Amino acid sequence: MIFFPFFYFLFLKVLTSGYFNNDNRLKYPTTSNNFSKLAENSNKAARDEVLREIEQTKNHYNSLLNQYINRNDPISKLNYQITKNELNHHLQILERRLNRL
Repeated sequence: MIFFPFFYFLFLKVLTSGYFNNDNRLKYPTTSNNFSKLAENSNKAARDEVLREIEQTKNHYNSLLNQYINRNDPISKLNYQITKNELNHHLQILERRLNRL
């Protein structure tokens, strides 16, 4: 009997907090120039970081692929294809991340 009010307030405060009063547009207006400059700078920094990561990934995988270029055995050819597929997959993930920004 003592815990019923506790569970009642737990339900009201915690479980319904995501459904009611979550409109923060009135609390944090976004019409100021400072906010737009800050958002633009953070987007530019994130885009530069993803571009840097793409370049590092290309350099890393190119050094790995250079190991298998002049070899003729089947295992090296298989490793070359696997590494090339990994590179393409990783670059697709990074390009999707770049497009989301």
